[in-house]
Amino acid sequence: MKVRLLMLAAALVLTAAPVAKADPAGTVPVNKLPSLMPRITILGASSAGMLYRVERPPYMGGSQWTYLKPTGKPAYEVSNEFRVLAGDKAYAPYTADGYVHYLIVGSTLPRRCDLAAQPAPGYAGAMLAAFTPFGWLSTYDNGVRVVADATGCRVAGRAPGVDSYQIAASDENGYVRTWETDNSGDRALEYRSYAAPDQVVPIQTGGHTRYLGGLDLDGDVITWSHLDYDDPGVRSSYVVRSSTTGGPATVSLVEGLIVGATAIAGDRTGWAGCNEDYTDCRVGTIGGTDIQGSYSIASDGTRLLHDSYGSSPGIDTLDGQRVATVGLVPPQTYAVSIGASTVAYVDNQLGMDGESPLYTLSRRSFGKTLALSAQTTLGRVGSAMISRDGRRTAYSTRPATCGSSATTASVPGSSTPSRTWRRSGPSNRRRSGCLDTGCYG
Repeated sequence: MKVRLLMLAAALVLTAAPVAKADPAGTVPVNKLPSLMPRITILGASSAGMLYRVERPPYMGGSQWTYLKPTGKPAYEVSNEFRVLAGDKAYAPYTADGYVHYLIVGSTLPRRCDLAAQPAPGYAGAMLAAFTPFGWLSTYDNGVRVVADATGCRVAGRAPGVDSYQIAASDENGYVRTWETDNSGDRALEYRSYAAPDQVVPIQTGGHTRYLGGLDLDGDVITWSHLDYDDPGVRSSYVVRSSTTGGPATVSLVEGLIVGATAIAGDRTGWAGCNEDYTDCRVGTIGGTDIQGSYSIASDGTRLLHDSYGSSPGIDTLDGQRVATVGLVPPQTYAVSIGASTVAYVDNQLGMDGESPLYTLSRRSFGKTLALSAQTTLGRVGSAMISRDGRRTAYSTRPATCGSSATTASVPGSSTPSRTWRRSGPSNRRRSGCLDTGCYG
């Protein structure tokens, strides 16, 4: 039984921060109960499928899971190293071995390209712009195209003008270069096709290129966002839709939001943005309606996709069609203690207060087979400190600092405290000590 108890304790720690690797044989999940609203980011979409990331609060620094979903089939988890999808491939540009890895949609077998012609770093506002449906663009040998597929990777042709930090966008037909024209931050854009890479086509910008970002390229259409620097405090953005054939640019103002992404779906131009303090985040289309509470947008070639929340978190089209259901995510577990065939744990299933977790004490009992009972939630507690002593669970009822008062309680077999007492520092007769999160007795 001792070995089983240790396995059970280890299982709780493992489930607190899920990873793509399978748990060891015999592991019993204790706290994978969905309870928290995720943050969903669409990393890329195409007719072949979709790559998206799911984060647990706190959204900056919380646990993350990355999923690859083939069109019309269930999603499956992949390594968080995969950050971009183009065509039928997901790419991992930053890996420990220094080589790009790629995964064909529907496959679980990552492939590595050992060529010297690794992807070119993109313009600062589009660092992953060198990845294409066929592979990527590289600065190797003055600019080349690399094809990556099920048979491996190989250099397939020239791509003149491909320099580090100058690729702004690319697709299966061609690529866009950008560079600063003066010290003000204004930039120029040009297009080259793979069919005629030495023929340069200047892209009309309407004068809106300063610190441009959120670029998307689809055939002969390119879009980007540009901050409204004429508005004090930079509270609004422009969305520009232009042509790779030299046609005119159309400029539209999105008021009150800093637009960070654009997307092309036929004659529709999608965008996603937030206000300065991220209290108002929306997606929408130029000339169309806005959807509040969404953070990312992408195009699969014909449809605009966005993250959706409410009662069923997932990914929808802007027209309201469900594409992928994500659901709630399990909480983060901060402490666990076992005693008398019961495991008690503190997590944040009540959510967060800003960056601080709302600590919640719960317990589940188990028998010889490690079959777990339903969760009994004892309520919110003051810190992550808990301890099981037989049938009793000791915990802190409110946060405390060392040298000051800290109220603790002991719960026998129910959620009603059997007694409450106060520790008041070294003068108290009972032996006490200090932890990082408070004092205990």
